[in-house]
Amino acid sequence: MVLAISVLSGVTVAYDLPNEENEVIILVDASFSNTESEVEKNDFLQTVIQSNGGDFKLGIVTFGYDQVYAVELTNDMRNVYTDYLRAPLPDDSATDIEAALKYTAGLFTNPDGGRIVLVTDAVETDGVANNVIKSIAAEGVTVDTVYFRNNRLGDE
Repeated sequence: MVLAISVLSGVTVAYDLPNEENEVIILVDASFSNTESEVEKNDFLQTVIQSNGGDFKLGIVTFGYDQVYAVELTNDMRNVYTDYLRAPLPDDSATDIEAALKYTAGLFTNPDGGRIVLVTDAVETDGVANNVIKSIAAEGVTVDTVYFRNNRLGDE
C-alpha cells in the first residue's frame, strides 16, 4: 500500500553512481605545427582534469612522430597536470595521428568503457587517421576530437 501511494504521489528515488570502469585518455598533439595553440590546449586539459573528481580514470598521451605515455590512467587527479608538464616530449618533427591512435587504443584495460579525446590541429604528415578510427570503434573505444586552429601549416 505504501508503494502504491508513493507511485501515485510521484515520489522518486535518485542516486549518483560513478562508473569507475570508464577510462579516458587525452591524446595531445605536441608536434611543432601545433605549438601555436599551447596555452589553449593547457587550459582545456586543466578544465578536464578539474572537472573529473575521480569519477573515471584519466590518462594523457602526447604525440608527434612518436608517442609518450605522459600520465598513466588514474583516478587520483591531484598530480595529473604537473605530471603532464614534467613528462618527456615526443619527437615534434612530424605528426602521425594514425600511429598515436593505435598506440593509445592499446592502453585501455577496459576497451568497452574507453574514450580517446584527440586534441589536435588535424595536420598529418605521416599515416591517415581515418584508416584506424573504424577499427578502434569496433573494439568499443569511442574517439572524440578537439580542434585547435593552426596558422603554421608549412612548419613540419
